[in-house]
Amino acid sequence: MPAGFVYVLENETIPGLLKIGSTEKNPEERAKELMTTGVPSSFKVVYYCYVSDNKLVEELVHRALESQGCRKHSNREFFTVSVDEAIRVIEAISSEQDGSTSERVHGYYVGRSIYLQTKLPSYEEQIDENEVERLEVKLTEVARIGYHPALQTLAEIFMRNFLNSIRFRMYYQEYLIACQEYSKILSDPRNQDKYEIGKSVAKYIECLVEMKCIMASDFEFVQKFFLSGDQFIYEGFIGYVNRFFQGDIKDRCLNL
Repeated sequence: MPAGFVYVLENETIPGLLKIGSTEKNPEERAKELMTTGVPSSFKVVYYCYVSDNKLVEELVHRALESQGCRKHSNREFFTVSVDEAIRVIEAISSEQDGSTSERVHGYYVGRSIYLQTKLPSYEEQIDENEVERLEVKLTEVARIGYHPALQTLAEIFMRNFLNSIRFRMYYQEYLIACQEYSKILSDPRNQDKYEIGKSVAKYIECLVEMKCIMASDFEFVQKFFLSGDQFIYEGFIGYVNRFFQGDIKDRCLNL
């Protein structure tokens, strides 16, 4: 039961036909893969959604459209159907299979698209208070849509420009909690992804030490965070601490 995307692609050189398929990759990457010597122009992603069983949803969508006489060839993924109708069928079938999971993951990729179009300062670049406020509005909006890594970026902006420990704590803790929640909604999240969450928790402590504002409440947050998580997140944390921490901070982290 692979989790992944069901997508709709169109190509200007084959008007009237839509390609409807599934992939475990980002649909934009899949569209690029289809640009071969036999296709004069590139495919454009016009719609996609994330589902817990993309192969099943793809098969059900193909069956539904085939029953309407929309399938061009029985062994191909091309259909003579409008974009609106294709989306209607996919959403009807995926909602029966998934509930709210597809909406949350879809929000992640919509937010990611906006995030990638946002002009961000380089790591060394210093920015003024007005620019920080503008980015705070923009990045919190992106996070509300569903792309939680925007919160990590925002926390680091406050750390680099104002050494604002209160804002850094608030946004980085929100980011860590969102990471953990996001990992839970995936049907088969990779352990490596969870190790990375654990490393991010360690980096949170590392940043506070660097800012010289580490407090007992920070260790309490981390301890509660692990109590609501799983062993793979904790192992990622311990691995980073053993490799990069020293002295009292290392001992404190290893004894949480």
